[in-house]
Amino acid sequence: MVFLRAKKEDTLSSIHEYLRKKVMTARSDEQDSTEDAMDILNKIPRRLSKTAIRLLMWLDRHGWVPQSLIESDPFYASVVLSNLGSIKLKSGYHH
Repeated sequence: MVFLRAKKEDTLSSIHEYLRKKVMTARSDEQDSTEDAMDILNKIPRRLSKTAIRLLMWLDRHGWVPQSLIESDPFYASVVLSNLGSIKLKSGYHH
């Protein structure tokens, strides 16, 4: 997934180039911070991770989730588009 904040001066062509670069990076074997965080969460005891998730859900319900946690999260965007197979990417973590 790519999180894109379009600017007034962006054109369809510049957005296309930005997305193309993101896809090429995703196709590489580089691991990003999101995958690192998911790996850590998958290693902690389930009871503890469920408690952390409940806390985050409560914070989200009240609009108190720290900006640093959501600034690159595509699910805090106006539109989410996903078709990983069409760009030959491995599926990531999902729910």
